[in-house]
Amino acid sequence: MKYISRHPRTLDLLEEWAYPKQLIVASFFFWSSGTRNQKSQIGLLRSLLFQVFRQCPELISVILPDPASYLDEFHQWTFDRLHAAFSQLKSQKQMSTRFCFFIDGLDEFDGKTNEGSHQKLVKSLQTLADRPWNVFKDAFGKSAHHNIALHDLNRGDIHNYVQQTFAQDQRFVELEHLDPRYSTLVKDIVEKAQGVFLWVFLVVQSLKEGLQNSDRVVDLERRLDKVPADLEKYFEQILGSIDDVYKYQALQTFTIALHAEEPLSTLEYFFIDEDPDYAFGTLPELSLVQIQEKNRIMERRLDGRSKGLLEVRGDFYDYTDAYPIDTEPIDTYFTETLPVVDFLHKSVDGNRLTSLTYRRYSHTGGIRCLASTWSWFW
Repeated sequence: MKYISRHPRTLDLLEEWAYPKQLIVASFFFWSSGTRNQKSQIGLLRSLLFQVFRQCPELISVILPDPASYLDEFHQWTFDRLHAAFSQLKSQKQMSTRFCFFIDGLDEFDGKTNEGSHQKLVKSLQTLADRPWNVFKDAFGKSAHHNIALHDLNRGDIHNYVQQTFAQDQRFVELEHLDPRYSTLVKDIVEKAQGVFLWVFLVVQSLKEGLQNSDRVVDLERRLDKVPADLEKYFEQILGSIDDVYKYQALQTFTIALHAEEPLSTLEYFFIDEDPDYAFGTLPELSLVQIQEKNRIMERRLDGRSKGLLEVRGDFYDYTDAYPIDTEPIDTYFTETLPVVDFLHKSVDGNRLTSLTYRRYSHTGGIRCLASTWSWFW
């Protein structure tokens, strides 16, 4: 949705649609792992109003007759006030404007599903959804004019991604040459994906593991059949595949990734792994070679503990090859070049994932793990 909302072609078409009126475009992306304002109606309304007023300041005095009163430190932007302001925005006639709002992640909205006020926010809403939940159907109707199934739009993109990924896998190419039935896997994945790219990515990674063992077509199909179509159930299945030995560390790692103010580096995870109290001590002096070794070790540990739900972003090794050790201060490597660890995608709900992990592994010392982890943050 971000890609669509920011694409120049989208803006050009919207300008044609709005002409001769002034076009105002705003967006909001619900995120269940974010702050309260990132997953609530109050956050939605505050964000949209801010974007509208920033693009057309003249609307402030129209919507807020006494704007100075809103600057009072005791003024509260309650839901009722925000909703009233938004309703006024919709009905105002003084300014010749047309609005387009891109709102994504309705399934990540943290509120009661029977809240009907969002239906009153706009007169007409075009919805694209890969999750045809009843609450969305009830709120926005079932008319094809107002609903577009996202999986019908991105089917071609998913097909191209899967096909190109397998085409770059030498084992798949060799096996497909021996047995053309391997090509049917692409179609099977696309059909089961229902438009969810993250699900596709995880499934393809799983099938590539089978390709490493030169699995037969029937083996790969069986592997695909065992994958739940529901993303959350698939997460549970992935968590269940983590080796018992790593369950304590998996819970700790997910908790740290969730609550860190910003993604931590692989080196920081290494030190936490070796000594949970390292943040209160003094960092040892390390050579560049030692830093590289610890990064490689931690990347492999994280892969075993998260099964791909966490990813390492950035490539420390390319940087150090391009810039010899004696050309850069060692501090530069710590502050600018170390790869960081974060959840695979924003669709991976860190809160939910950590909760699932704790529930599954609590018998392995989950409370002790959380206590140790929280002592590191506080």
